[in-house]
Amino acid sequence: MILLKVVSTISPLFILIGCWRHRFTLLWFYAAAGFITEILSLVIKEKQLAGNAFLLVEFLILSLYYRKKIYNSNLLFIIITLCVSGWFVLNTFIKSIYVMNLADASAFCLVYILYSILFFYSYLKKDPSANTQHNMADIGITIAIFVFASGSFMLFLFSPLQLKNETEEFYILWGTVFTSLNIFRYTLIAIALYKKTIYNAE
Repeated sequence: MILLKVVSTISPLFILIGCWRHRFTLLWFYAAAGFITEILSLVIKEKQLAGNAFLLVEFLILSLYYRKKIYNSNLLFIIITLCVSGWFVLNTFIKSIYVMNLADASAFCLVYILYSILFFYSYLKKDPSANTQHNMADIGITIAIFVFASGSFMLFLFSPLQLKNETEEFYILWGTVFTSLNIFRYTLIAIALYKKTIYNAE
């Protein structure tokens, strides 16, 4: 479990270092935010506050990433993004910003699942001749997000109940399932971005 935690902590570096050519892009900033949050959780007392901030930043970055891929209307994008993020912020302040708001973060996971499904749907609707190797990176990234969100959804949703009645079991799940999903997410995104660099160079 300790090894998983260590690998999970450094996994954003797979993107930050391994995909340096994509620095200062949305997904690079996504990995940077994840790595900064991991480090802050080790050195500051307010680790739950840092975690809540990352959950919101993650949602905003991924929403921006999928904006042109699945949204036909900028207005719809703005409304959905503001409503979901506002709902999370409001509930977090009501509960306490110093308590990790995983239950409400499950809504973010649900949105990521919808993003993924809509992306795959739009991909399948395209002319097959337009689905070149250049699209494979987007597919790999979306698979990473979909698997991570699907696996985290139930863990997040029932976290208050588990922490209240099955605390030890929850931390075992967190230390194994979540860290594994985290590693998978960053690793697959890193591979997809690296492959994208190769495709673009051809």
